[in-house]
Amino acid sequence: MGGFETWTAGRPDAAPPKRWRVTVAAVLVGAGLAVAGRVAAPGLWPQVTEWVGQPLGGDGAVTGGDRRDDDDRRSLQRPASVCPVVGTVSFVDDFGVRKPDGRRHRGIDLYAYRGTPVAASVPGRVEHVEGDRGGLQYVLHGDDGVRYVGAHLERRGEHGRVAAATVVGYVGTSGNAVGSRPHLHFEMLTPEGPINPFSWLDEHCR
Repeated sequence: MGGFETWTAGRPDAAPPKRWRVTVAAVLVGAGLAVAGRVAAPGLWPQVTEWVGQPLGGDGAVTGGDRRDDDDRRSLQRPASVCPVVGTVSFVDDFGVRKPDGRRHRGIDLYAYRGTPVAASVPGRVEHVEGDRGGLQYVLHGDDGVRYVGAHLERRGEHGRVAAATVVGYVGTSGNAVGSRPHLHFEMLTPEGPINPFSWLDEHCR
């Protein structure tokens, strides 16, 4: 038993648990359409981010007071924060490791397949920049006051005002990562300076 089931609101194959996990790729479709996702019991699939919303009722309708219509579907919460790499990812705590040129690593490298979508970790404002070292990069000015930086993108995604889980780029090897394994160099910057993002990533990406 894999522990997964694919469901569509209104016609579930089985009643999902009241607190579930879904892939970052799970979407809220437009008003009047179904809410679709890939559901797993909590803890059974490591490559997910938790999205807690309203559970399905026994008849398959989204529960929410006395109404079971489009308003209920729209009330499902978007994720507050997500792993920046959508799908399978591997990483270790290499923050602060000294590089051959003497500089210290200010982030964590998240390894994934080339072209894997990169998501906005939190709601905020995204700008794209380019540099010799980081190649194609995004800077997410998070609503939480933290700047999230991702480097070595293959190509850019959305910019401007974004919600969490919006695709802002794709994993690659641009900049000084040419010839290396595709990865996203990920940093978290506070007004006091860079912080080690490993614990945050361990919570959101495993």
